[in-house]
Amino acid sequence: MKQLKHIFERIITERNLDNTSESLNYEKLSDTENFYTLEGINKENGDEEKYLIYNCSNNDLKFNFKNYSQKISDDVSYIPIMIFKNWDDEINQFFDCRATLNAKNKMMLNHYFNNKLSLYTEMCDEIM
Repeated sequence: MKQLKHIFERIITERNLDNTSESLNYEKLSDTENFYTLEGINKENGDEEKYLIYNCSNNDLKFNFKNYSQKISDDVSYIPIMIFKNWDDEINQFFDCRATLNAKNKMMLNHYFNNKLSLYTEMCDEIM
């Protein structure tokens, strides 16, 4: 949980969200999955931003195409963020998942990975 708190703090700082408690809301979507939402107000432009955060960084938390597809389609206004251990972990999870999909779903997977922000738990520098 400490690591996840650090991730939320990084997102808030890097995305320039107002970090007052009344303008910030985050929650775990279910006890059995690794999806979280974060909603906040951008300090620069005043826009409300909504993030769907998918934690794939632990050994037992791997990317699940079906679950992700369902969550990301629930609200198209989400800005997707995926958390991995490092870049190698991200690439391995991408290709492991891709190997199990048909052509249509491979295209969707490519779209998901091309349109998300990545954070890495084992790296000081992150890609956002």
